[in-house]
Amino acid sequence: MDMGTGKTLTALKLFDIRRKAGKVDKLIILCPISGKRNTIAEIEKHTYFVYGRDYEIFGIDSISQSDRIYLEALYGINSRTMLVLDESTYIKNPYAIRSKRALELSKKTDYKLIMTGTPITKFVNDLWAQITFLSPLIFGYKSYHSFANNHLIFHKEKGYIIRSANVDYLTQKLSPYIYEKKIEEVIDMPEQSYNLKYYFLSQKKREEYELLKDKILGEWLLEDASDQIIYRLFTELQKLVSYDPDRLNILVDIIRELNPEQQAIIWTKYHKERDYIIDYLKSQGESFSIFDGKHKQEDAFKQKRTRFLVANLQTGSRMQNFQNSHYQIFYSNSFDYDIRIQAERRTWRAGQKHKCIYYDIQSNTGIENLIFYSLRKKSNLLRDFQDLSRRFNKKYLEEYLRKELAINDTDRSEFESKAM
Repeated sequence: MDMGTGKTLTALKLFDIRRKAGKVDKLIILCPISGKRNTIAEIEKHTYFVYGRDYEIFGIDSISQSDRIYLEALYGINSRTMLVLDESTYIKNPYAIRSKRALELSKKTDYKLIMTGTPITKFVNDLWAQITFLSPLIFGYKSYHSFANNHLIFHKEKGYIIRSANVDYLTQKLSPYIYEKKIEEVIDMPEQSYNLKYYFLSQKKREEYELLKDKILGEWLLEDASDQIIYRLFTELQKLVSYDPDRLNILVDIIRELNPEQQAIIWTKYHKERDYIIDYLKSQGESFSIFDGKHKQEDAFKQKRTRFLVANLQTGSRMQNFQNSHYQIFYSNSFDYDIRIQAERRTWRAGQKHKCIYYDIQSNTGIENLIFYSLRKKSNLLRDFQDLSRRFNKKYLEEYLRKELAINDTDRSEFESKAM
């Protein structure tokens, strides 16, 4: 079900039906920890359920990081529990601790539900843990290894996944257990508008960027841990660009374009850029809230007590309702399309009465060209490169990266034509 089509309400209704039929007596929900408060608010809005007696919520992140919380959830589930996994793509990696623990929890009851807007991000291996959570009988495989042997084609020498296989078989197996709903089928949705603000680095920043790129690539050639070095390369280059004072000037120009009577979300990735933005808003006497791993001030924004919400993409892009705003500014972008589309759907959802307007800031750097290319492809830049790194040697990849990550001096108009 698309974001905003009532996944939580659907789960609550199913639980209520089963409880009245005498099949279950308690609801346990696993969800991203950032969405716990919002889920509780939804339950209090639609039901008279009492926390602890009728239902409990555990962060899917928490059960992987805390043995105590995992055991609390494990001992709290029995055959009369309905277990719901919200944002089930959190367990798409069958080797992750949270996936293994979620699957152990699922074995304790037959009444289960998974909810997601994007069940597959690349290959059908994303589905194995999600569907096994419901029941291993659906696919009929006792292990991920057996599933992979039948539905994934691997490179014979290097072992990476080339493509999915026998997808029709999986579709037939899945179809009786899936309910799908697009938001356009539920409500007439407002239009969406995308605006790209493109700018050029100063000569000083250009030199810093090239020096950093050459330094990390030089280290990469001397080390074996290619994936870790590439992650560092992408991250450090993006940080350098995000911390550029000229980038903040572009944000200032965008804010001046906005209707001063309307609220706006400013999405960030890093603490330092968040602090730059907050300092500017303070200097202008603007009211703002912060929503990230440390600060949970989203309620003030929802209640229209502040004009801006400075939010972290990873923390704030899921399970939140921000229909009170229709402006979003992406100061930085994630490498991952799934995070981007989740962020957009915080405002473009049921209850939104205005045209949703998105602003992106992009510099003339190779790292941001790659990020925006990845978003247009609806993929994940880091994962795409990891696939590439398994296919080619370091010399080829070094040449490829030097070319793709270079400063681009092409005329601004070319990039504006490529805006999402």
